[in-house]
Amino acid sequence: RLAELTPYMEVQSWLVLAVMAAAVAACHAQSGHTVYRMQQLDLFGEPRGSRSSLLAAGLQAWGQGNMARRCAVLRLAELTPSVIDSLVSQRAAGALVVLPSLQSDSGTTQTLSELLGLQVTLPVYFAHETPELLDVLTAETPSGPQLLLAGGYQAVISADKPQPLPSLPVKRLQASLPGRDKSSARTIAVLAHYDSLSIAPELSSGLRAAGSTAALLELSRLFSKLYSSSRTHASYNMLFVLVGGHAINFDGSHAWLDNLAPAVADSIDFVLCLDELHGGSDLNFHVSKPPKADTPLASLLAELQAVSATSDDSVSLIHKKINIAREDRSWEHEHFSIKRIPGATVSTRSKPRPSGEYLQAEPIAGHPTVPGPQLGKNVQKLAEALARHVYALNATEQGPIQVFTDALAVDPAFVDSWASYLATQSQAIQNVSSGDAILRSVQTLLKSKFLMDVSVASHTLSQQIVLFYSPTSATMELQRVKPSGFFTVVLFGVAAYLGVLYLTLSNWPSGKAKQH
Repeated sequence: RLAELTPYMEVQSWLVLAVMAAAVAACHAQSGHTVYRMQQLDLFGEPRGSRSSLLAAGLQAWGQGNMARRCAVLRLAELTPSVIDSLVSQRAAGALVVLPSLQSDSGTTQTLSELLGLQVTLPVYFAHETPELLDVLTAETPSGPQLLLAGGYQAVISADKPQPLPSLPVKRLQASLPGRDKSSARTIAVLAHYDSLSIAPELSSGLRAAGSTAALLELSRLFSKLYSSSRTHASYNMLFVLVGGHAINFDGSHAWLDNLAPAVADSIDFVLCLDELHGGSDLNFHVSKPPKADTPLASLLAELQAVSATSDDSVSLIHKKINIAREDRSWEHEHFSIKRIPGATVSTRSKPRPSGEYLQAEPIAGHPTVPGPQLGKNVQKLAEALARHVYALNATEQGPIQVFTDALAVDPAFVDSWASYLATQSQAIQNVSSGDAILRSVQTLLKSKFLMDVSVASHTLSQQIVLFYSPTSATMELQRVKPSGFFTVVLFGVAAYLGVLYLTLSNWPSGKAKQH
C-alpha cells in the first residue's frame, strides 16, 4: 500500500517544501549595522545606565501603540528619562535611538546627564540613520484590515555579556616655560582636558575636549616663541597642563593638584581652566567669588574684557559659591579655590553642570564634527589678555598694544587642524585610557617644536568611584518580516494540505478490495 502511495507522497512533499520555502522567505536578513550601546557604569557602587545588551524583537516607532515585547525606535530628540520610564513600564524589549544625519551636536547636557543617572533594565542602542529605520519612523500606524497587510522589521543584536573593565589609568601632561628667574618667579597655569563622557561611549563628540586641547597647544606655541628670545623672556613661569577624567567631577585636575609640589603651588598666581571655547564670540569668566582689585586674577579679567571690547564682544563675570558640603563640583576651578589657589574657568557656556550631578555627559554626534572658526578668535583673545598681564602692558602710556601680530599671530590653520584631528579621535574616557595616542602626539609636538620641558604622570581612576562596563558597540542584523496576513495564508494552506492528506489516507482502497 505504501508503494501505491509513493507517487502521491512525492507530490505532497514538494508542496511541503514549497510551504517551508515561503515561510523562510517571509523573513530575510539585511546587511549588518553597527550600533552603539548606552553607557553602563557603577557610580559609588550604584548601577547606572543600560544593564542589558541582548536584543531580539520587532521594531516599532515610539508613540505608535503599546510597546510590549517590541523594540521602540525613536529619534535622539525624543530620548528623555520619562520616555525610558514609559518603555520600562510597558515591558518593551529595548530601545533603538536614531541619530540625526546632520553634522551637529545633539542632546542637551542636562538631559543626557539625567539619563546617565538612571538604572535602565532594557537594552538601549544608538544607530545611524538608514532607509530601514526611516521606514519604521515614518510608517503610519496600521488599523483594521491593514494590520493583516502591514510588514515590518525584526532587530537581532547578539552582543557579549556586559563585563566590568579593569581599573583605568588616567594620564596627565605638564609642559613648562620657566621665567627669567625660575626660582623666585611667580607662576601662571593654563589647564585643559582631552577626554569626555557620553551617554554612548563610541559617539562622544569630544568638541569641548578638542577645542580645549587645541587652544592649549596654540597658547603654548605662542608663548614659547616669546620666551625663546631674551628680549621677550618674561619673569613669569608658565605651566600648560592637559588632564583627563574631566567629566568625572574633574578628577584629572584634582589629581594634578594633589601631586603638585608645595613650592609650585605657593607660587601660582592663578589657574586658568579652558572649557568650551567654540560656542560663540562672547565669553564667560567663572569664579568662586569675585576677584579683589589689584589681584592677578582681576588684572587678567580686565585685560580679557578690554581685548574683547575691540571686536564688540563681551566677557561676563559669573561667580558661584562652592558648596563644600557636596563632593560634586560645578566648575573645574573650584578644586583650586578650595585649596586657596585663585582660579577661573573661561567658557562660552554660562551655566555649569546640573547641581548634584557627579558625572557630566556631553552631547553626542551622529557624525564627526569640528569646532568652527570662533575657536581661533577666542584663542586670540585669551593669548592677548595673558600677554598683557604677563608683560604688564596695561600700564603703558602708548595705549593698547597688540602682541600677537604678523609672525606671532594666532595660526587659525594650526588651531583648526588640531581641533579637527582631535574631534575625529575617540574621546571617551574608556578608549583614551586604553591607548594614549592623543597624549603621545601632544607630547611629541611640545618637545620637538616648542622645546618645552614636558612630563607625563598618571593616576588610577578608583573603581569605588566609577566602574565602567563593556561592550560599547555591537552589530545589529535587520530582518524584513512579512505581514501577518501572509502567515495567515500559510497557516490555512498547511491546514488544507493536512486535511487533504488525512482524507486521502482514510479513503484509500485496501489491497483486498482491489482483488474483488
